[in-house]
Amino acid sequence: ELEVQNIPLAVYDRDRSVESRELVAEFAASPNFRFVETVDSERAVAGVLDAGTARIVLSIPADFSHLLAAKRMPTVALMADGTDAYSTLLAQGYAQNVVANYARERFAERLGMTGPRSQIVPANLIDTQVWYDPPLRYAHFNIVMMLALAVPIVGILLSAASLAREKDAGTLERMSVSPVRSWEFIGAKLAPTATLAILGLTLGMVLAIGVSGAPFRGNLVFLYAVTALAFIASAG
Repeated sequence: ELEVQNIPLAVYDRDRSVESRELVAEFAASPNFRFVETVDSERAVAGVLDAGTARIVLSIPADFSHLLAAKRMPTVALMADGTDAYSTLLAQGYAQNVVANYARERFAERLGMTGPRSQIVPANLIDTQVWYDPPLRYAHFNIVMMLALAVPIVGILLSAASLAREKDAGTLERMSVSPVRSWEFIGAKLAPTATLAILGLTLGMVLAIGVSGAPFRGNLVFLYAVTALAFIASAG
């Protein structure tokens, strides 16, 4: 089953009209979406996406009903959590269909068109915006991916090489009968390699930001903390 259903949906309705509530009802009636809550600010939109409460946020502009009444084409915004690219793309397609069907029905009613003729009415489009690196530069995404992959790879390779050297030198057997505790031995092995990994990440970030102009978003301390945990997990 490749279809994604029950996608958590939040709504940022700045119009609060009958028409906007009808659009929200169309989403709620779709099996692909599950309405979870209504937000009332841009900060709340970012909050529900960051917290994982909603995967999709539908933003309805304040002039939505007025544009419909003037027989003009309003535009709604769809903000999504892009960590799961496959589900996000499917959700975008589902939302496009819901909005298109709603727009055709409303415009057909106002133009007095029924039956097959209503299908030729143009639908309003979803305005998709990317918060990180809006120009969608491939180099920036590629740099971030390489930095994310480098940390666990370095942890695996350095720990494996260190153990191989210890085994070849015959020091593992000596360590097993020495008074050194296990956590002391592991800590002594991880500390220098973890330091190298952090320095490598720092150098990569400096080059990515300074040379390639990749934007940095988020908390630097949190990034280093997650990097250290990823390295320790990969070093095993």
